Amino acid sequence: MKTIFQSITGHFIGNFSVKFKAQFLKFKYKPKVNALKNRYASHFFTLFICKETFNKILTKIFHTFNFHLQQIIYTAFLLFFRM
Repeated sequence: MKTIFQSITGHFIGNFSVKFKAQFLKFKYKPKVNALKNRYASHFFTLFICKETFNKILTKIFHTFNFHLQQIIYTAFLLFFRM
């Protein structure tokens, strides 16, 4: 289940990725742009790797934050009922 932050971030990254794919496809079918095609292909691959890595980092941050938040709430709950 995605958080709102992950959804929003994924939306922006996804939109950027779609725009980048559109640019890549525009250049793919134009003649005499082999060097440009190769450059865009390598950037597209790099973008994909960065997107996947960024998503993994976001997921780890969220799980860590969620765990700490649960611990804080649990501790506050115990302290409240101990009084």
